[in-house]
Amino acid sequence: MNGIKLWIMQNFGMSEGEVIGAAIIAAVCVLVCLISYMKRKMSVFTGFLIRGGVGTGVIFLANYLLKLGGVSLAVGIGPVSILTSAILGIPGVLLLYGILLI
Repeated sequence: MNGIKLWIMQNFGMSEGEVIGAAIIAAVCVLVCLISYMKRKMSVFTGFLIRGGVGTGVIFLANYLLKLGGVSLAVGIGPVSILTSAILGIPGVLLLYGILLI
């Protein structure tokens, strides 16, 4: 670390305090970029989980209402249907019911 600090001080004409200050500023910038990146990725993951949960709830509710209405059309709640609703959302749930009608 001292070699890098000495090289910066010699080549850029900075004092030791300026080098430390610049390193702190650079570290904070990298930290802000990482937090921003993680937040964006987390929102994608959170959206995926929310769509999966809402889609599963819609499938459950639609199956229940169809059963009350006397219609024997029900989409099973399993990994494929949950993944379809998580990726495609409500249109994916409608797609699952559409496939059952074929």
